[in-house]
Amino acid sequence: EKSGPSHYWKKRWRSTLLPYLLLSAAAAALRLALGEALSLREILLSFVNGKPLIRYSWFILTIALYYLVFYLAGLSAKRDRALLTALVGVCVFFAVFALRRLGFEGYWYNAAWCFPLGILWYALYPRIVRAFERHPWIYLLLSGACAAWLTLVSEYFFWFDYLSTLFASAAVSVFLLLLMLKLRLRHPLLRRLGEMSLEVYLVHGLVVTALSSYLSPAEQSPLFLLLFFPAALALSWLCHLGFRRLLH
Repeated sequence: EKSGPSHYWKKRWRSTLLPYLLLSAAAAALRLALGEALSLREILLSFVNGKPLIRYSWFILTIALYYLVFYLAGLSAKRDRALLTALVGVCVFFAVFALRRLGFEGYWYNAAWCFPLGILWYALYPRIVRAFERHPWIYLLLSGACAAWLTLVSEYFFWFDYLSTLFASAAVSVFLLLLMLKLRLRHPLLRRLGEMSLEVYLVHGLVVTALSSYLSPAEQSPLFLLLFFPAALALSWLCHLGFRRLLH
């Protein structure tokens, strides 16, 4: 809305997609150095076949799809936020269906409805805040109870299948969003971690891969964790500094 479609992709590329590609290259180099046989075809397919080069990095590939969905829906809806939310919701529904049909694991899509929920939340944010400020504890109690109930349904009542998980993830997100309206976390350490959250998310998979080649997480868990946390945080900080200098 503020800067137009071209700036949208520029910002997404610089903030998310390029760092992911650079660290994916590092992951490929690491796995080759550890003796794993990786062909160029396998490396390229890793971006679309549900087996990313960086462990646990499914979220970045999923959000790249949502970026595209949001962009196309935004072009169609112009400034109509209701239409934008509806288009994104329909597209995400079919994306979930497609991922299931292709055999992707549930974690690729079990929180998919949180994306259109975020758009709707932003559009309604002033009204949500006004309503919440009148009765905060009632809204927190109701949303927390709803999130807990839907989570139990998704865990134990399997005939609801993936739909119950989608509802549960959305309900938990609503509860956490409301909780953050009441609970303000301003510690400098948390702010610094927030600034490099993308790097922490991506780098921890690389550190797990590297350490797992020498230590067993299951059999040597105390030593593994003792090495993992400082290594992951230090490497994340270095990547954050490097990306900030490279991309800004």
